[in-house]
Amino acid sequence: MNRQIDEREMIGKALEARLRFESLLSDVSARVVQASAEQLDEEIETALQSVLVFFQVDRCALIRASRDRTAWRPTHVAYADGQVPRVPVGTDFHRSSHPWAYEKLFEKGQTLAFSSMDELPPEAHEDRKAWIERGTQSTLLIPIFTGKSVEYVITVNAMKSKRDWPAEFIPRLRLMGEILVNALERRQSRVEAEEKLRFETVLAEISGRFVNLPADRVDSEIMEAERRICKLLGLDISAIWQWSSGPPGVFVLTHYYRFPLVQTANAGWPHRAHFLVG
Repeated sequence: MNRQIDEREMIGKALEARLRFESLLSDVSARVVQASAEQLDEEIETALQSVLVFFQVDRCALIRASRDRTAWRPTHVAYADGQVPRVPVGTDFHRSSHPWAYEKLFEKGQTLAFSSMDELPPEAHEDRKAWIERGTQSTLLIPIFTGKSVEYVITVNAMKSKRDWPAEFIPRLRLMGEILVNALERRQSRVEAEEKLRFETVLAEISGRFVNLPADRVDSEIMEAERRICKLLGLDISAIWQWSSGPPGVFVLTHYYRFPLVQTANAGWPHRAHFLVG
């Protein structure tokens, strides 16, 4: 009789936990979808913090593979308290620090769940060493696909005590990761579209200013165009070189713009400077 009561209590607690996580997912989805571009990073960190509370662990992070696939980088991290070792956001960790895990996650798309570092296979000795050095006792890493490749991983770490990872929550945690990553991808698409529109607008305005422009104003307008393009693209220097009409193999600097605060060895280049090719 007592056994039946215990089983019912366990089933009830498991159901309650699933419902709480479903509610968490719904809340995260709503908040992330409604967040502005400026609010999104804060909402993602809040979502990761909610994972910490739910699983009673110490650190939760979203990490991304570098473009050249040689490293991974934390983009958002949440901590349980000030005693948990920090992982600097934006810092690249070379794949050689976790070679086995990197291959499993980013190249094969496999989920990794370990209640203890002793569960790692012998070939993961470098990974085990790195995790132990950072104080990790249990870790869960779930790859998040964008298209056909894995670009992000959501990871949960227990630092103060060992932790089991119920298999039933892994698909739900993956879904949360997908919600967060999709929001980041949408923001990036919006940013790129806005940048493209701004650039095309500036180009159209620059082109319009050269229509019927008097010859004595061409040079000043070219330099103004260089200034605007540098400002738009976040560049420091713009230079236009033309082939010399005299000696072959020589470039002539005809127009030059340097952002006022930039100090360079060639800051004093005069117009009509020459550069010999070869």
